Amino acid sequence: MSAYVVEDRTIDRIISGLASFGFMDEVLYECETDSADELGASLLEMNCDAFDERYDDKADREFLRSYKYKPVPVSKMQLLKSLACYLYQCAEGHVPERSLYQTLYRIKGELAYDIISDSREYDVCEWA
Repeated sequence: MSAYVVEDRTIDRIISGLASFGFMDEVLYECETDSADELGASLLEMNCDAFDERYDDKADREFLRSYKYKPVPVSKMQLLKSLACYLYQCAEGHVPERSLYQTLYRIKGELAYDIISDSREYDVCEWA
């Protein structure tokens, strides 16, 4: 498995989606912040930590201080895919044991269920 540090636009999509679909307060609480900029920097830092655990090279962290959240329109499906990408890149070493990772992983599962249960195919299936 390879790992990389995701782009700012991936973090922007995640934060925008968390805010749009009612998950933002929980994640801000987890990061002990009320700032989308600080949340973004925390997400990028966790990604860098996973990168560092995967490779001998250390990820450049200078950009963390310059991260500025830019809201973007995001669907539930885009949030799900962005979270899946992000969590995959963070699945190195001890990072998946962190409570922030676990919270985002749980949110990803809730989104997947929401998307599926809103589908016509799910609706026509028998309950039992």
